[in-house]
Amino acid sequence: MSARTGRALTETAPLVEALAEAAGRAPAVFHTPGHKRGRWIEAAGVLPGGGFPWAWDGGDAVWAPDRGHDLRAVAEVASGLVARLWGARHSWLLWNGATAGVVASILACSGPRGRIGVSRLAHRSVWDAIVLADLDPVVIGGRWLEGWDIPLPPDVRDLRAATDAPLDALVVVSPTYHGICAPLQDLAGFMHPSPLIVDEAHGAHLAFYPDPSPPHGIGAGAHLVVHGAHKTLPALTQAAFLHWTGAAAEPGIDEVTRWLEMVQSTSPQPALLASLDAARLEMQRHGQRRVARAVELARGTRRALQQARGVRVLAPEELPAGFTLDETRLVVDVAGLGLSGWQAASELVGAWGVWPEMAGARHIVFLFTGADDAGSVDRLVGALTALAARSPSGATGRLPALARLPAPGRRVMRPAEAARHRARRLPWPQASGHVSAGVVAPYPPGIPLITPGEEITEEAVAYALDVRHAGGVLRGSPAEGREVWVAA
Repeated sequence: MSARTGRALTETAPLVEALAEAAGRAPAVFHTPGHKRGRWIEAAGVLPGGGFPWAWDGGDAVWAPDRGHDLRAVAEVASGLVARLWGARHSWLLWNGATAGVVASILACSGPRGRIGVSRLAHRSVWDAIVLADLDPVVIGGRWLEGWDIPLPPDVRDLRAATDAPLDALVVVSPTYHGICAPLQDLAGFMHPSPLIVDEAHGAHLAFYPDPSPPHGIGAGAHLVVHGAHKTLPALTQAAFLHWTGAAAEPGIDEVTRWLEMVQSTSPQPALLASLDAARLEMQRHGQRRVARAVELARGTRRALQQARGVRVLAPEELPAGFTLDETRLVVDVAGLGLSGWQAASELVGAWGVWPEMAGARHIVFLFTGADDAGSVDRLVGALTALAARSPSGATGRLPALARLPAPGRRVMRPAEAARHRARRLPWPQASGHVSAGVVAPYPPGIPLITPGEEITEEAVAYALDVRHAGGVLRGSPAEGREVWVAA
């Protein structure tokens, strides 16, 4: 029971209540942060009346007499409630995003020069961890969904094809940026007793899915699972969870905690932590109903768009055996309209105020959550239907080829060696044959085109130039995408 409210602890949001109580008491504070719960901002006229998030931001100070008024102590209570709801043996609240969870998980699972399996779809944070830990990566996968130019996550067949030597750990992105879920139980079984790390940043909602549910890491035997709680739950941007299931012998809770303390700020953001606490309580109360509604709204939108000329919407039955679609992600192919995904997204935003989750060479992806309703769906369907009606149909030239990343180049150096090497910039047309000193990833979704220590191929150069010409963004490429870092 909560000492202050008399309610069962699971029916409270202890962080939210402690922060709100502290803000409501309007204390005289003589500690960081320097804005003093918003008084400075209010006095400057920037934020008349003060208010959230400044008033809630008291550094480590909250109103919790039974916990020494300490933010971290209350956060421990909140993280225990998260673990209980998602079915983990231990959970952590993250304020440096899912990135911190991914990096800490990899650092905890592998020693220097260890061999780690990496999905071809890995986020750049995975490669940052590989550099920091000085690991030898084995890239797994690289298959594409035929007819759609959508990358598939790896399965056991891909794992066997990539290596016949033991791996210290395997990192898999599931769901992918296009909503495709890997056969996690098979991968976990194949890897056992070595750990499977699931970058499930886009799948925090899967545990609340209506039956049959796509596979999710905690229920499928993964050892460590990362959730970007702001992506599909009602948490603030940069708020995330890391879950430990104990499915593998190592690493243990203490080892993961030690690495988390190294990669997260020593000054937790109270508003982010409170948003995780509030999101947990909302999912506990209404998560299944909210996610079921999101799934049904997405299915209805898919049916409605089947009538629109020149567009296709990915359906679950189009995936190969063993793979599952998270239907809350609506993948729309607009190549038949004579438009790239980037062009179509720009039109939707500018003309109709409809913002997609991401766009690429030929696809747009729309994300449905518990916040959506019939009104938002009608607006999306109306905008896409109008765009299809006014767009010329026809081929899109290089765009179908551009939708597929070229194969990785030959690995010349270990990633850590290349990243720590003295580097220089080269214009993309001059980069072929040189060794990359960093990660370059078209955004969104952030799948690396090249990684540290990899030889830059002519195909990678052509792809980078085409992406930039088509309106895409190359993260990690300086001079607004015109150059690349190479080992000098």
